[in-house]
Amino acid sequence: MTLAVRTPNWIGDCIMIQPALSALRRVYAKDQVLLVTRGQLAQLFTPPLISPEESFTVVTLPVGSGWRSEFQALRPLRKSHARRGLLFTNSFVSALSFRMGGVSHLTGYSRDCRGMMLRNAIPWPGKREHQVDAYMDLAASELGFKAEHGIRPELNISGVAVENARKRLHEMGVYEGGPWIGISPCAAYGPAKEWPHDLQMGLIRVLQNRIPGALVILFGGPGDFNRLDLLASGTSGRVINLAASMSLTESIAAVSLCSAFVSNDSGMMHVASALRVPLVALFGPTPPQRAHPGGGDDTVVIHHPVNCAPCSRRICDHHSCMRAITIDEVALGVQQCLWERDGGMQ
Repeated sequence: MTLAVRTPNWIGDCIMIQPALSALRRVYAKDQVLLVTRGQLAQLFTPPLISPEESFTVVTLPVGSGWRSEFQALRPLRKSHARRGLLFTNSFVSALSFRMGGVSHLTGYSRDCRGMMLRNAIPWPGKREHQVDAYMDLAASELGFKAEHGIRPELNISGVAVENARKRLHEMGVYEGGPWIGISPCAAYGPAKEWPHDLQMGLIRVLQNRIPGALVILFGGPGDFNRLDLLASGTSGRVINLAASMSLTESIAAVSLCSAFVSNDSGMMHVASALRVPLVALFGPTPPQRAHPGGGDDTVVIHHPVNCAPCSRRICDHHSCMRAITIDEVALGVQQCLWERDGGMQ
């Protein structure tokens, strides 16, 4: 029997479903699960980020959104003869495409007016649960057991991939000699989540003054290159812009090499947490209770509630919540992370 699984459409959420996928692996063999995901996210579910023994079959959808893209899953779904499906997405169209693909028993949250298409419709928990737990609830409901909550996602990237990323960085002029501090300044969701770039620039300058030999590595997607280039050019010292220079897998491997990482509420925040890289996470328009990265002394979460938050907006004209975060407190968070990492300040 084949189980078809529709993954989320964001990097961070694809990291947060990893505990749920681990639960599926305890019941289904690797060739019994068909993952349907966006093409740009397929690397998150295949080697070297997932071991060959644990990787499921992956079907990719074209980059983009909407009905036409979603319906590209119809042919592989019909070919797989999957009769059961698990939807980590909340959209009507994802449920419709699975039903049209022959998947008759669908488990998912009852949202977006699609309840009538779900055989196993789960009431939406709203913002009460952490997203990792909400995904685990779906998997547990499909499998018929009690969900285990509080599991922190983990990525076990292969040593070969890490060394290949190190080699690529060396080719770009990145060498040891001081801590590597990663910063992910952008957010695919929208600029409202971004700590303003003038503050990011100030942070880089402070870190370079306080931490001898520090190298700052800027992470972003291909569309972020120009913005990150402006950020790098506005500072002195060692700053490397990786946007558009590496694949997603290579970027994730490069994150694993960082001594500390700074990120807004975005995909790379969850990547750093899953790799157990000491992390400073900056929250503003989204509540940290639902998407905080977990962890203990290796994670610093900074969030200053303001009257208009949480708003979950993609665009904001005043950034009150993000501007409430100061350069000094982020720099102190980075220093704390480095102290927690053996030898980080030496």
